[in-house]
Amino acid sequence: MTQGDAANLRQGLPSHKVWRMAGMPPSTLNYWVQTGLVSPSLRKKEGRRVEYWWTPKEAVVVCTIRELRQAGATLGQVRKAKRLIEQCPALSETTYLHWDGRQIGIEEDAGQVTSTTQPGQLMFRFDLPIGRWYNDAAEEAEVVDIAELRDRRRARDLARRLRVRESLPVREASTRRMT
Repeated sequence: MTQGDAANLRQGLPSHKVWRMAGMPPSTLNYWVQTGLVSPSLRKKEGRRVEYWWTPKEAVVVCTIRELRQAGATLGQVRKAKRLIEQCPALSETTYLHWDGRQIGIEEDAGQVTSTTQPGQLMFRFDLPIGRWYNDAAEEAEVVDIAELRDRRRARDLARRLRVRESLPVREASTRRMT
């Protein structure tokens, strides 16, 4: 494997694993992608019937958004939680996202709460086990070669075009003259 090949390898989850992990219908995940609430970084939709590919951290963001929305969090609070998770350098088994109905924070391994409004303030906690979710997603993730996904799509598109071309009836030249 060359260095260029290694640069294309990522840990990723296809959409069906992400929406199953989050316990939500695929249409909801697709709607969130269309509205820009979440976005898969490994593979965005490049045409019809192309599956999104997500990193384990992006899968955690999807699970978090679902839980917060079910608990009644506003979109602003959801976006803050998303930002916090994306900025967190590493998620371990003991990393939790806390929400008290107003403030959102992440508790990292050191037992410190990072708050979006008042750093270090203790809060009544609604805990989401984002570290455990991350580990679950990482276990489910496959090693994905991004370049290979693109090549597979191109080959599938080419085969589809050839099948369509072969199925078209061949028109024979008309021997009748138009008057």
